[in-house]
Amino acid sequence: RVALKSLDPVRAIASAFQTSMYASARRFVELTPERCAVVITEQGRVRWVQKSPSFSAWIPEGRAVNPASAAFDYFDSGKLDESPRVIPASTWCAHESLGTDPPVYEHATAIPETGTVFSLLWMPADLDAGT
Repeated sequence: RVALKSLDPVRAIASAFQTSMYASARRFVELTPERCAVVITEQGRVRWVQKSPSFSAWIPEGRAVNPASAAFDYFDSGKLDESPRVIPASTWCAHESLGTDPPVYEHATAIPETGTVFSLLWMPADLDAGT
C-alpha cells in the first residue's frame, strides 16, 4: 500500500526503471490495489485516462478540465502548484458514476514540452464511488 497520495510512487518507478512518467504511471495504476487513475489533459480537455481496477468512477475523455482541478491552473495561467490537493470527485468524474461526491486527492505536474498536464487521482478506499 502507498501511504502518501502523491506522484512519488510513479517518480520512483520512473527513476528505478529509467522509464517515462507516462509509462510508469500506466504500470503503477495497472498493478496497484489503490483506487487511483492517471489523467492526461491537453489544451484544457481530458485526452487520456487509465484507471486502476478498483477505481470505478467514470472520467470522460474530451471533458473540459474543471476550474477546481490543479490541471486547470496550468491551462489558465501557465503555472501549476504541484502540491497534492483534495477536491470533490465530481471535479474529474461524471456525476452519474458517483454514488456520492467523495473527496479525491489530485497530484499534478505539467509537461511543458508536450503542453500537457499529468494528474494522478486517488479515491480513499473507505469511501464509496458508486460501487
